[in-house]
Amino acid sequence: MIRTASAIRRTGPAAASLTGRLLAAAAVVAVTLTGLTLPAGAAPTNDLASTTAHQVTVTIDRLDPQVIKPNSTITVSGNLTNTTKHTMTAPWVRLQTGQPLTKRAQLTANPPPAAETNATCEAVDLKQDLQPGKAVPYTAKCKASQLGLTDAAGVYPMLVNLNATQFDSSKARVGEANTTLPYFPTKPKAPTRVSWLWPIIDRPHQYTPGLLYGAGHQLPSGVFRDDRLAADLAPSGRLGRLVSAALGAPDSVALTVVIDPALVAQAAAMRQPYRVAHGTATIAGTGRAAATGWLTRLQQLVDRPGVTVVSLPYADPDLVALGDAKPLGEQIGPAYQQGAAVLHKYLQVTHPLSLAWPADGALDNTTLYTLAGQALSGVVMSQTALPLESSSTPTPDAAASIPAQGSTLRAVVTDQRLDDVVGVTKFGGGVRLTRQLFDSELAMITAEAPSKARDVVIAPPRRWATSPSYLADLLADTATLPWATSGSVSDALAVTPTATRGSLTYPASARKAMLPAAQIAQLRTIKGQLDSFRNALSNGDANKLLTPYYRAILTASSSAWRTDHPLGGSFLRDLSAAVSGLQSRVFIVPPSTSSRTYTLASSSSPLVLTVANTLDVAVEVRVKVQARGGSAGFRAKEVRLTVQPGDRPTVKVPAHVDRSGVFSVVATISTAGGQPLGTSVQLKVRSTAYGVITLAITGGAFGLLLLLVGRRLYRRIRAARQPPPPRDPSLDYPTGEYPTLPTTTSSSS
Repeated sequence: MIRTASAIRRTGPAAASLTGRLLAAAAVVAVTLTGLTLPAGAAPTNDLASTTAHQVTVTIDRLDPQVIKPNSTITVSGNLTNTTKHTMTAPWVRLQTGQPLTKRAQLTANPPPAAETNATCEAVDLKQDLQPGKAVPYTAKCKASQLGLTDAAGVYPMLVNLNATQFDSSKARVGEANTTLPYFPTKPKAPTRVSWLWPIIDRPHQYTPGLLYGAGHQLPSGVFRDDRLAADLAPSGRLGRLVSAALGAPDSVALTVVIDPALVAQAAAMRQPYRVAHGTATIAGTGRAAATGWLTRLQQLVDRPGVTVVSLPYADPDLVALGDAKPLGEQIGPAYQQGAAVLHKYLQVTHPLSLAWPADGALDNTTLYTLAGQALSGVVMSQTALPLESSSTPTPDAAASIPAQGSTLRAVVTDQRLDDVVGVTKFGGGVRLTRQLFDSELAMITAEAPSKARDVVIAPPRRWATSPSYLADLLADTATLPWATSGSVSDALAVTPTATRGSLTYPASARKAMLPAAQIAQLRTIKGQLDSFRNALSNGDANKLLTPYYRAILTASSSAWRTDHPLGGSFLRDLSAAVSGLQSRVFIVPPSTSSRTYTLASSSSPLVLTVANTLDVAVEVRVKVQARGGSAGFRAKEVRLTVQPGDRPTVKVPAHVDRSGVFSVVATISTAGGQPLGTSVQLKVRSTAYGVITLAITGGAFGLLLLLVGRRLYRRIRAARQPPPPRDPSLDYPTGEYPTLPTTTSSSS
């Protein structure tokens, strides 16, 4: 069904662009068709476009034939709905065309004021009034020659013109519908070669299998966060329709099928009984049959002749977000390798095309240099990321080249206008009008230079959700339109670039759409923790244990989270919890005593600790004991050891005290690179032995005492050895005479 362009409504980033183009196309017809003559026998009426022309909604359900020949009869049918409160009488419709467009830009811009009407057909009397709110069917037929489609190839604007008598007896155009008619009387010598990127991409739904969570995490790894994928994989679901449409395409259509390996891995997991999170519990998933059937059909698609498979990096990460945040850029190479391994495992794809398709088709230089080291066949870019240095007519080839790291990286630039048309997800008036615009775009490319073959690449939205009939129509038109042919993206990459393009540009809109900086910063922290943990393991053990964690980094950085930051943040929180749980599996066992007090019998007694490793791999660790608050008088040596899986060895940590007393200390365990493991253990150390300082003070005092005693003895000995002094005779008493002592008497009271 086609309605007037003003009634078309779309959602998504391309909505405003395409809606504006459709409205502009209406303006093309409105301006081009001025000065029309009246049909024979028709009453005089105001036939010009005016404010009255939108009182009746004109839709088109049918427009035949798709490919118009000189002798074709063009049939247009649809419905007329009076949107006013008044009855309109004596309505009639007719088809009329303007002059053929000469440039592709005229599909979206007003033609020059001097444009003239090309041709009109006879009016068709509807023979019934237009009642308010009532839909009245109409059919108008006209020979191609009557519409001026004779010798001149091109794209002709066509108007479905509705005239009627209004409630005030005035006659005017009261409704219109605009479209375009591609016309080539003979098949062009060089039809436009169309290369399709067919996206089989979704968002992550599953907790990454193989992650080890701490005891506080209530949901095991491998559980699906929701069961929405079951509906999408069903034949009527979004992903089911994409695969079925590609399988139903004509054999001559070459498709480049772009697959997210994480989606395939999730579908493969759903072939077995699986569980879905439901609050803090889990319930049985419902998509086992849908996943099995979908994978079978996808296998048929990748095995089909003319299909080229592209493996995206696992989980389709936001490449620029990773590339700009060292060391996250190191994950891009492994992401491609893991993606190719998944497609080989489940779909037996042996040599996927190594193509980079960044979100929004945009790269910055940092990410470009990272991709240049991945031995890619090419990269898919948007016109805004790799713009032409000047406007180019005719439309240039898609092939381009980008200088990177002293070499040149091949690229294809998608056609933005075709991307917008193809990306329509909602059709206010049906599919037909948009399909006609798609055909007209291709026709205009060919008409610009009918003798010069060119390649265009179409890249629909990554998570494309559109009408099943529209999918089928687009692929069928690629194969059946005489002005178009089909090719692969590999064909487009092989063309020597001829257009002069400017330097690589990362648009502000793409920068704004990137994952939040806070989430990227947390991912960098997690990556650093995992790298440190990896250094504590052997290569084999590291691959066995940590591969799921690095894969979960890709899941948490999926480009899907550009439009759903909260859900992306939820996956990131789960990953952070899992890494914390991994680190808690190697720890120091707290002492069994409640006081956690060690008593040292001497100044150099060791502290005996127990280390536990509950992982399935050996881990090299460092054990440290340090005094809290920088307390003086205690020190201990670091101990390094390798703890075998499941082992609980005792560790003697050499400690030394300089004084007696109680010390508060902290015992910690970390990887060889210093990444903390487990939780720290608070301990007390009591020393009953004299330390060096105490002994030094005591020894010093004893030495001083000895010095003083020795000095005193020395003086005595020296004095004894000296002769007595000479006697003074005057001091001697006479012989036998002694001094009389005074007598003391006491008085009595």
